[in-house]
Amino acid sequence: MSVRIEQWVRPEHLDPAAMQAYRQAIHESRGRAALLDNFLLPDKLAALQQLFTSDGRFEPAYGLFGRHPHDVAADVFSAAPEQQRFYFYHNFRGPAPGRAMAAGMLHNAKFTMLSRSAAWCNWLAAILGAPLEKQTAMHARIMNRTMFMKQHDDGTHGALCAIFYLSPGWQPEFGSTFVQQRQGERMLDVAPLANRLLLFSPRNGLSHGVTPFTAAAGDWQRWSYSLWYGSEADSTYEQ
Repeated sequence: MSVRIEQWVRPEHLDPAAMQAYRQAIHESRGRAALLDNFLLPDKLAALQQLFTSDGRFEPAYGLFGRHPHDVAADVFSAAPEQQRFYFYHNFRGPAPGRAMAAGMLHNAKFTMLSRSAAWCNWLAAILGAPLEKQTAMHARIMNRTMFMKQHDDGTHGALCAIFYLSPGWQPEFGSTFVQQRQGERMLDVAPLANRLLLFSPRNGLSHGVTPFTAAAGDWQRWSYSLWYGSEADSTYEQ
């Protein structure tokens, strides 16, 4: 099954001038990041959103600092000191019952294929200005106001991270923004707006995480894909 980038991504993001602007942002901005808004074509976005609303099965994932891999069982997480708890969110694990052939599942499979394709990696490499050998990790996640991901430094694991946001209806009073810091100073604060792609280049000394949800968020959920790119040496790394 062939999946072409131009069938998914809005054409303005494939324009060489736009790609050069994104590359300049990554190399010159304090957060070493670029934002691509209105990223996917509307029909593709709508189909992927169905993965999170009805078609996908998402299960709790718990992580502790200093553990590799970070994921631990719920009882181990609960018994750990608060300062050792790294994250709690829901990870995509497969189709919801009876939804294996639903639109959300089928488009997730195609998006996964696209995001691992040579054309996609070459497009990202052209933006970064450096080669990207392969996708090294990919996660689809749901977070709500009971969940969190604390600030952490990925060091030099991976050359580029792409975070794609899908959930509509975010408001500033909800919290849950992506924040990047250096020695406590905010370098970047990104709202999780639907159809926004965040690209950033991990570096030692730059930490990132998700700010806490507020009570105003109510039942709103934060849907995202996290995709990591780098070399063969990065393949065992999991955020």
